[in-house]
Amino acid sequence: MLVDAVVSLGYVSLRSLFVGGSNLSLPGFLDSIHQSSLWKFLVGSRARYALLQRPDDDDSTDDEGDVSEQQSEQDEEDAPDDQRISNRTVAIGLLLSIALCIITIHTVFGALVPLYATVIAVFMALVLSIMGVRALGETDLNPVSGISKLAQLFFALIIPQSNKSSVLINLVAGAVSEAGALQAGDLMQDLKTGHLLGASPKAQFWGQMIGATAGAVLSAFIYRLYTRVYEIPGDLFQVPTATLAVGNPWRPWIPGGMYNVPSFTLARAAGGIMAWVWLHVMKRSSTPLIILASGFILGEGFLSIVNLIMEALSVPHF
Repeated sequence: MLVDAVVSLGYVSLRSLFVGGSNLSLPGFLDSIHQSSLWKFLVGSRARYALLQRPDDDDSTDDEGDVSEQQSEQDEEDAPDDQRISNRTVAIGLLLSIALCIITIHTVFGALVPLYATVIAVFMALVLSIMGVRALGETDLNPVSGISKLAQLFFALIIPQSNKSSVLINLVAGAVSEAGALQAGDLMQDLKTGHLLGASPKAQFWGQMIGATAGAVLSAFIYRLYTRVYEIPGDLFQVPTATLAVGNPWRPWIPGGMYNVPSFTLARAAGGIMAWVWLHVMKRSSTPLIILASGFILGEGFLSIVNLIMEALSVPHF
């Protein structure tokens, strides 16, 4: 997983240097130098004079017509100016989110995680999230686990092992990088879907802002409520992945799926069999199946909150 992340990062970095069509690429950089005024002043230009075309002349070639037609089609695909998010809003939001992330981590962990380590982790997350988005767009797979391993490997090199908080710093750095790549990939998928459906970018932006803010507050509240009502880990919430990762000498040799409870594993197996029968035996469309599965997931999440509230109020329930 770590090797795959390193190879992916190297591929994304080197590919952007040698593939044309971008000002950041090497061909684009050389082309911009050739087109600059300084280059023309130093080496001269072959085209010293250019003919002025009169408004009544109609000497445009077919190639120019094709280019203008493609340009008009590209303009039609973009959203109107009043529905776009300005660069100023993006810059201010980025700076505020970075500051909020750094302040929050420093407030929660205090002196256990140095401020410089938090700043490095956040800026690493910005770079690694680009790799995650690129990989997700090309392969439909966001390598968030490998991205977190890259951050952890880097912090293992810069944080001395003698530091009593070295493990905590390493985990926080990996969590920040993984969360950044994960959220960037999810946001890209949401915005791309909205673009294909013709949704307003501004409406999507504010919808994401409202949803992310409400979700951050509610998720923390629900977690605290869960830990007050239930024992975690316990008989009901066993946290099998964490149990597998901590204090188990057989951890490198046992697949993580074996530690999931049967209700989780068997439900996935039953869903896979139903999907295979629906698609390959009955030859039906996958859309109703996706809607049904989404309803099951949403219903399970909603009813789990209902059960949590009833348990907190000591209401008899199943």
